[in-house]
Amino acid sequence: MNTLTLGRDALHGMSGTEREWLVTNGIGGFASSSVSLMNTRRYHGLLFASLRPPVERVALVSKLDVTALYGNSQIPLAANEFADGTVAPRGFCHLESFRLEGLVPVWTWQIGDAAWNSVCGCATVRTPPMCNSRGSAAAKSYD
Repeated sequence: MNTLTLGRDALHGMSGTEREWLVTNGIGGFASSSVSLMNTRRYHGLLFASLRPPVERVALVSKLDVTALYGNSQIPLAANEFADGTVAPRGFCHLESFRLEGLVPVWTWQIGDAAWNSVCGCATVRTPPMCNSRGSAAAKSYD
């Protein structure tokens, strides 16, 4: 299985917003976002399906804002940029690494002494071939 991995050194600060991932299903459906999970483009989202493959794409799931519970603290793992340029929350500060394991994007988060993986996107759902939740993956960095 091919694996692409980006560690903390490649994800420092806001640089995770400049790197993107893409998972496609071959019939017009896809998932894509920045590695930091901050949607920075119109076609970023966790599930786009094609009503008439390969056209008429519809965003079914654009984003999930996840919060981790650690001890008595709530730590947001999301990242959003608002019209005035404000970025909040800054969950990418807890992002230890990002990798594509074949077709599956995997994020590793670190808070205190706890680390865990999260899997996100349409490639995580088992479905029959040629439906809107299977496909191929790619990642690109825009430096």
